[in-house]
Amino acid sequence: MVQKPPEPKSNLRSRSWRLAQPDRKKAVFRDGRIRVLLGYRRTAKGNGTWVVRVTKDGRDWTKRIGEADDYKEAIPGTEILTHSQAQDEAKKIANAGKPSGEKHVKAALDRYEDDLKSRDGDPDNVVRVVAHLPEKLASKAIGALSQQDLTAWRDELKTKMAPASVNRTMSALRAALNLAATKTNASRSDRGRSASKDQGRQ
Repeated sequence: MVQKPPEPKSNLRSRSWRLAQPDRKKAVFRDGRIRVLLGYRRTAKGNGTWVVRVTKDGRDWTKRIGEADDYKEAIPGTEILTHSQAQDEAKKIANAGKPSGEKHVKAALDRYEDDLKSRDGDPDNVVRVVAHLPEKLASKAIGALSQQDLTAWRDELKTKMAPASVNRTMSALRAALNLAATKTNASRSDRGRSASKDQGRQ
């Protein structure tokens, strides 16, 4: 009986290996960290795509991370990432949890706008942020948002508006993120107290 030769192991670090792959509808995965898989999908044109697959608490989900540096070099502030950068981003996304509408930056801005209205604040602060916020940041999970993301956006704003307007826009976004963090911590505390009460009744 003729045995099949073993399939070559994936080598996502290697640009030449990635470019040698056929076009795929699904990504090829390789272990990154525990329960986190970093995947690569070759595309018909241009750079391939980095994908993260997370298996946690009985749930399995995937999310696109960005483009691989197959033809173009990785540049800070863009979605073109090296293998190492993709691994770091995969970890951030996994730690942030499965993306949902409530965990995205845009959802945090919506909650902040409601909060401002309830306090007779100025909702135009949020309108200004949304008008200039790229879709990539708006749809990003709050837990995966990095200082590098914010710095790159701030630098982009500097090319479009006066310094004072940049500061107001960044301050409004930070206020929205701080409010989201406060509500998340409060929710965790409530769950902790409920769990303690349930244990006390047992």
